[in-house]
Amino acid sequence: MKLDNAAKIYPAITGSELTGVFRISVHLANPVILPALVKATEETARVFPMFSVELCKGFFWYYLEYNGKPPRILADSGASRSQGP
Repeated sequence: MKLDNAAKIYPAITGSELTGVFRISVHLANPVILPALVKATEETARVFPMFSVELCKGFFWYYLEYNGKPPRILADSGASRSQGP
């Protein structure tokens, strides 16, 4: 898949300080049901295939390649857990 000019430059400026990890934070009233979350993630990845790509380095430029894997689900480390207002 082709990348625009900003996406071609971005990998060159990333490093340990700028990792490119994006996080969404929400406070839920009920616990997450893991099997339901896994199923929803897999279905979302089928509808939006751009969630299942990885950035690869070519000879002259970077490009996105489909890998067929849904986004990973990881437990929060707990460092930012707090009760909301």
